[in-house]
Amino acid sequence: MTLNLIVIVGAIRFVVYDPREYSPTNGQLGEYILGPEASYARLTVPPKVWMAFQGMSTSTSILLNIADILHDPLEIDRVELGNVKYEWGRQ
Repeated sequence: MTLNLIVIVGAIRFVVYDPREYSPTNGQLGEYILGPEASYARLTVPPKVWMAFQGMSTSTSILLNIADILHDPLEIDRVELGNVKYEWGRQ
């Protein structure tokens, strides 16, 4: 499923990791902070790319996902945050 993420209130940090061997961005880790308090934009995450997010506002943040198919809770994979080398505590 392709994700199209928009932060409509607040600010959210997204960390994206591409494990796809056939991809030109294989092994790359990207960080994006989105929202009216940061950078108002859409983040598109293609299928088979890992993504995690963290609220950065001191108040509420609201995330909108415009998916290209209906949600199926059985189709997602989860891994522990420690499996990706990223320091979540930093601001």
